[in-house]
Amino acid sequence: MQQTQSKKAEIDAAENALSDRLIDEKALAVRWGVSTRTLQNKRVAGNGIPFLKISSSVRYRMSDVIAFENAAMRLSTSDFSDAN
Repeated sequence: MQQTQSKKAEIDAAENALSDRLIDEKALAVRWGVSTRTLQNKRVAGNGIPFLKISSSVRYRMSDVIAFENAAMRLSTSDFSDAN
């Protein structure tokens, strides 16, 4: 039993280390504190972050999410922002 838990912990650590792991729109909505409808609207308008469409599922790469968040970083409310 302990070996199984140890193996699971190793797998979880390896997965978390991957910057290109995928998250769904619900996870991104929770992370950003917005609704899934907001993310859907941004995809339709073409001003959201890059996404993958796999069958009927939408997924986001964590590396794209982090890059988008970093690009939105500002030091002042008067800084010009391209990020939406």
